[in-house]
Amino acid sequence: MFRNLSADKKEFAYFIVVMFALAWFAMKLSLPVLPRLIHIFATTPAIIKLSVTLFFTSYAVSQLFWGAASETYGRRPIILYGFLLACCGTIIVICSTDVWIYIIGRCLEGAGLGVSSPSARAMLADRFDRIEIAHILTICSALCGITPAVAPIIGGFIAVALGWRWVFIFFLILLILFFFWCLKALK
Repeated sequence: MFRNLSADKKEFAYFIVVMFALAWFAMKLSLPVLPRLIHIFATTPAIIKLSVTLFFTSYAVSQLFWGAASETYGRRPIILYGFLLACCGTIIVICSTDVWIYIIGRCLEGAGLGVSSPSARAMLADRFDRIEIAHILTICSALCGITPAVAPIIGGFIAVALGWRWVFIFFLILLILFFFWCLKALK
């Protein structure tokens, strides 16, 4: 995929691609459980739809903060804080027994994942030339195009086999693995 890059740059390019994809994955992975949550939380479809709207809103608005913060305080600590916030939000979602707690968790998850886009783009500009950036963003675009089709299928299988909380437990595992990859890749 990244034939023309050195081994160091190649690993970092994969890191960037996964960072972009995680945010998209989080957005779509939980879609199959939303109808179930209406019954589980004894709420209305409108409130569950509100959780999706607020997730996207917190994701979008937080990017303004994360971009400026990564310029001021450095990429590594801000990315780590962002993914730590996403982990905390996901844990709240997993433990939620009320729809409003679920929504708060999803908002925190979205706000934490908002770190991925501005930080990934900034790190691309920090480490790669224009041609390499174009190639990496092409791969990111392709992956982000596939993710909305694949993530709900994975989420649906997990929900049917194990229950709705396991969709978020699975995502939490992915976040934790990526957090440790951040510790290694961002020195």
